[in-house]
Amino acid sequence: MKRSGPVRVVLTGGGTGGHVYPALALHEALVEAGIAGESLYLGIRGRAEEVIVPRHGLRLGFVRAAPVAGSGLLGKLRAGVTIAGGVLQAIGHLLRFRPKLVVATGGYASAPVVFAAFLLRPWLGLRIVLDEQNLAPGLLNKAASLLADLVLVAFRETPYFVWSTRCLFTGYPVRAAYREVGEEEPAALRRRLGVPEEATLVVVSGGSLGSRSINRALAAALPALAEVPGLFIVHGLGLARGPEYDAVADSLPRLAAALGERFDAASRTARNAAGELFYRATEYFHDFADWQRAADLVVGRAGAGALAETMALGRAMIAVPKRGLPGDHQELNAVALAEEGAVEVLFERAGLGGEVDQVPAEELAAAIVALANDPERRARLAARARALDTPESARLATEAIRLLLAGREPATTSAIVEPAFVRFQRQYDSLVAHLEATPRGLYHRLYDAKVDEYLAAGDEATVNRGIKLVGALRRADRYPELIAGLARWPGFLRRNALAALAKAERCGEGFAAAAERGLGDSYWEVRREALALILRFPAELGAVPALGRGVERLAGRRREGFEVRGAALRAAVAVLDERRFLALAAPFATERSVRLREALLDAVARGLESGRLRDRMAVRLLLERVVVTTSEFSPSFRIRERFLAAARALEEEPR
Repeated sequence: MKRSGPVRVVLTGGGTGGHVYPALALHEALVEAGIAGESLYLGIRGRAEEVIVPRHGLRLGFVRAAPVAGSGLLGKLRAGVTIAGGVLQAIGHLLRFRPKLVVATGGYASAPVVFAAFLLRPWLGLRIVLDEQNLAPGLLNKAASLLADLVLVAFRETPYFVWSTRCLFTGYPVRAAYREVGEEEPAALRRRLGVPEEATLVVVSGGSLGSRSINRALAAALPALAEVPGLFIVHGLGLARGPEYDAVADSLPRLAAALGERFDAASRTARNAAGELFYRATEYFHDFADWQRAADLVVGRAGAGALAETMALGRAMIAVPKRGLPGDHQELNAVALAEEGAVEVLFERAGLGGEVDQVPAEELAAAIVALANDPERRARLAARARALDTPESARLATEAIRLLLAGREPATTSAIVEPAFVRFQRQYDSLVAHLEATPRGLYHRLYDAKVDEYLAAGDEATVNRGIKLVGALRRADRYPELIAGLARWPGFLRRNALAALAKAERCGEGFAAAAERGLGDSYWEVRREALALILRFPAELGAVPALGRGVERLAGRRREGFEVRGAALRAAVAVLDERRFLALAAPFATERSVRLREALLDAVARGLESGRLRDRMAVRLLLERVVVTTSEFSPSFRIRERFLAAARALEEEPR
């Protein structure tokens, strides 16, 4: 049924301005399009939205929320309890406000609201729209995408990572201030902002909360930058106020130490050696669009919002992505635009020995000086940035939302674009495959020499390469290190360690313990690779009772994903006796999942070929019960092929 007139809208997303501003931009567009009426913003108390949202005249409510990624098991349990409480709070807000549209722009603040909206959708008849600004979404946004009616994405590559298939590329919804072409002349704008008209203006900001690494690097770089004629720097310190980091309290002493008497703490300004004002610090840019429009160069984080604003205004930028975020999304955002020649990138370094992450001050100074002294290079960056802008973002988003509210489904993105960094990773895997498939030669000797170096590296990506090389080169001398790593490495390294062990020429000492640990791992891909290891050495590992029980448990656990259950079923025929296997396999004959029925048929064929299944009548009765239909549109009908393979194996003479 079509709706007429504006509807009530709930906006959610926060923690940082990078999630708040796209929500406000979408709200502006929805109001202008006559879609949004009375609106409510739900966020987290004490975060950026508490400062920003009231300035835009919106009602503000609060829910409890907590991040999940990056914490241990206890932290995840605590986050789960907090999110559950936030869902209950959000249910209360939604029942009182009764919206017809919920727009979520990510950040862990939005998770409880999206979950609550999904639960109430049958009663309130509302629609859920998720706006994913980053190239690679975090875990909570991936989960939320499954509950949303529509996922708006800012990068064409994002659907590659999103769990939902209801994605629409719109670009990033920047606020109207970034689309409006004002009548104010650049010189007048600079006079109003208090910037010398002829200066090279550099605007530095680490986002709404501020960036410790950028703030500290800039403070240390200012003595060198003070020597650059005509340079004027305006620096947003940030709103962060907490025991871990206070942006203003941490920065002011560092500025004073770096600049001495040339820095005036009261006005937060500094003069260069010639006595001219060249630096000004502010707590927060409420009129950031004006400062960016006036800037010759912007230095900031690589959140999707910061990059989109730079593209909308066509400004040269040095992006300093924050490392270690879920999915490394800021680094991926920056790399994607740098590949297009639209930004320069300065990477943050991991802190060592308990130190915080840092940006080398000398690198920041060199990058700013190089661009300040090269207007042609700045112009090229600005032109490429503007060329990548998506000015139709607001229109595309509002048209899609209008269709949703009218009960119609908007056309979504059908093409899945593989990101370049995924291809690069696959290229390394191709090297590993080459080493596995070819006789020992020059390259095997070369990479034999690199295994120890890679495994001893401090970063997980390099250690991961070492693990893969151990598997490809079958370096049995390094297997104990892989087994020991299962107790301390993150999930993807544990997964690859077990996969490397499964390539061994013979079952080694500690393999049984490694497989048992893997079967109980919290990461499903690790459980899958533990099953592959058992299937690789069924004679040795199948004799371990604990492993047989573990395989049986995983195959029968209905909440387990189909990949793990299927792998467990394939392993079960190799490690369980015939009676236990047939009893375990019987329910799979009529499973709804075609993948599990395929796994059953693979296991039966394997058992018949290996001689593990000898009761031909019992196997025949099992096969007669197998449902051979499929929901896949494929002329090859893989499940029928597997059924025929199992049937042929049944007719052959037993070994």
